[in-house]
Amino acid sequence: MEFPVRKLLKYSESFEPLVWWENLFGRSFPSIQPFLTPSEDRRAEFYPSPERPSVQLTVRESGRKYRAVPPEEHEDELDDIILDWEDVQAHHLDCDRLRKSIRKTFRLKPAAGRKRDNLLYIGRCECNRDFRHVYACLAVSSHGSLQAMEECTDPKKVGCVLFPTHRTKAADLLKTRGIASVDLRECLSQTPSGFAGECPVNCASCFLPDTGQLISRLDTIEKTVLPDAARGSKTKKSASAGGKARADGYLEKYEEAKRFILKCHHDNPFISFTEVRRKAAQHASISERALKNHLKKSDFSDW
Repeated sequence: MEFPVRKLLKYSESFEPLVWWENLFGRSFPSIQPFLTPSEDRRAEFYPSPERPSVQLTVRESGRKYRAVPPEEHEDELDDIILDWEDVQAHHLDCDRLRKSIRKTFRLKPAAGRKRDNLLYIGRCECNRDFRHVYACLAVSSHGSLQAMEECTDPKKVGCVLFPTHRTKAADLLKTRGIASVDLRECLSQTPSGFAGECPVNCASCFLPDTGQLISRLDTIEKTVLPDAARGSKTKKSASAGGKARADGYLEKYEEAKRFILKCHHDNPFISFTEVRRKAAQHASISERALKNHLKKSDFSDW
């Protein structure tokens, strides 16, 4: 079935009769219909021919009714049709409904956000108690998506950008700035009333350190504490011991998370593995990313 988000955003400024939307989306129309809203005082300029939907008839007023007239090149092939207001009333995408559906799916909080070109503000992500804004990219081309990212430079304010489909260059640019990107096509599924799915990214852990400054700082510390020392030459043993101690400390948390996942799956076998793992990370007081790297769905034979 056609995934609707990309098309919805592509035609976000279209005002067309309901039958036009139905012809455009085909079998996917029931899933996008909840996001369409009628315009109270605006009628469509065109109406697709019932005989040949690719031909657009021109809508004109005709007393209390409306008449849809074929273009000159099709006058001999197609007849005029008489329509009611309900037939020609323009419908358009209700961005608020779309925003609320995505916000509900990803458990985002409503909040006021800065208006940005080609970006639809969705809400605020409170992952790991780090409050950052989430936007959906409205640009339908790869170049347009890249241009839309020009204003997304501060990872403390913009935590994530949702893309209707994968945009490699835009996603790579955001990554260098410590901002997450989500491909909606990969993590959302359709339902009769909207969407279902789970966010695959822990955007609160996406901050990237300035590695240049970090390396310079380490050099300064080592030269102060260990004069003339090459990096790590006199600290490797202690660093390894510290790393091992930290790793040993996490083993108990991993085991606790594993027990929690098994119990949760036993009590509710229909809940998704991603959701259970998220709950397990909170239960064991460990980051979701660390648990994701340590525990996979394939580690559980009965899943």
